[in-house]
This record gives sequence, structure tokens and C-alpha cells, in this order.
Amino acid sequence: MDPADSELLAETLRKTMTAASGRVLDMALVELGWPDLLAEFPDVAIPTAFRLLGETGAHAPLLNDVLLSAAGRRLGGTLPLPYAGGSWVVWDRCDQAGTTLDADLPLRSVPAPLGGEPVPLAAGRRALGWWLTGLGRAMLSLARSHALNRIQFGRPLASFQAVRHRRALVLDGLLGSSGELTREAGVLLRKERSAPRLVHL
Repeated sequence: MDPADSELLAETLRKTMTAASGRVLDMALVELGWPDLLAEFPDVAIPTAFRLLGETGAHAPLLNDVLLSAAGRRLGGTLPLPYAGGSWVVWDRCDQAGTTLDADLPLRSVPAPLGGEPVPLAAGRRALGWWLTGLGRAMLSLARSHALNRIQFGRPLASFQAVRHRRALVLDGLLGSSGELTREAGVLLRKERSAPRLVHL
């Protein structure tokens, strides 16, 4: 995919995500060819789609598709996802209110899966990383705008207050929290007795 096509894709996805969320967005992305993009251009589709989910504040069950694709399974379904603290959730492909963590997201608790194929966490973690990057950009922009424009006690809010975002807290727990990932990396380093090079020359 050339840079012009990537830019057109990002613009189309941004417009779609600004107009819809949840099940409606999921169906719109299928119509736009999300399954084909994920299969043919994962290195472009995943960063672009997940970054824009974060930037627009939309949500859709695309994480299921990334994990299903990485496992070589058919897209369009759901699968149990590990969550912080050893619990498991399913990100449903519907607009039913969530029963876990955040009522705006269709997440529901499920028992830990018994046996079966392991969830390919690396692909999902990369996708969530892009989602959190987009969220970070949006949060910074909103916080900066709010802090610069809001006057309280006769001076800009930016001079004495910070802003938090709840949606980032929920995403941090999916597929393992940042604390759990740090511990997992430590266990792997101790086991291997060496650290991999970040850049292979």
C-alpha cells in the first residue's frame, strides 16, 4: 500500500469512526473491507485502525479480529480475552451494555478457558498499543485545550490542574496490565538469562 492509499484509508476510517461506534461501526468497517485489509495489509491496517479508534473515541470489537487472524481462524467472531488480575472477558459484537468494568463497552466476564488453542497475545498487544497511542494523542489534545481555555480562580486551569481519562484505564487491563506485562518480561529475561537486542544490525 503506497502512502497516498494509506492516507486515503486513514481519512476514510476517521470519517467512519467519527460517525459511528460499537456494532454500527463494526458493520461499517466490514463493508469498507476491514477483513481484507487485515489479511492483505496488517502492518498498515492495524496501526491505522487502532490509532484512530483511540483518537476518535469510538470502539468496535476489532481486537477479536486481530487475534482471530493471528490464530489463523475465521474473522467475525469473539474469543475469551485475558484481563488484569487473572480474569477473562469477551468483547461482544453487539451494543448490549457491558457487565464488566465499563457499561459503555460490551465486555462481559467469562470463566477462564479450559485447554484449547492459546490466545496469540503479541498481535493483540501491538493493536492495543496503537489504540492507547491514539488515546494518548486525543487525551493530550483535549487536556491541552481544556487547560488553556478554562479559567478558574482568575487564571488558566493549566497553571494548577491535570486531566485524567477513564477509557485508557480499561484498555490497559486487556490482555494483561502494564504491571503484569512488566513482570512477564522479567520472568522471560530471568529464564533466558539474556535480553534480546531491540535492533538487529
